Amino acid sequence: MIAVALNPDRILLGGAISEREGLLEDVTQRAQAYLERTQAKDIELDIVICKFRNQANLIGAVSAHYSQIKQ
Repeated sequence: MIAVALNPDRILLGGAISEREGLLEDVTQRAQAYLERTQAKDIELDIVICKFRNQANLIGAVSAHYSQIKQ
């Protein structure tokens, strides 16, 4: 429903849930079924898994720490 209301360029799935096998296929299939049910024909969804999946927070913390040390 949010995708229909906001029409984002891309939907990113991250965090622990992004580690689940088959998540992308399941979400994409459900989203397409919703678009068909609601006849939202002009909406194109680009759904992807975030590159760093569940590690993004750790990478961000290390980057912030490194930036503090570098100063």
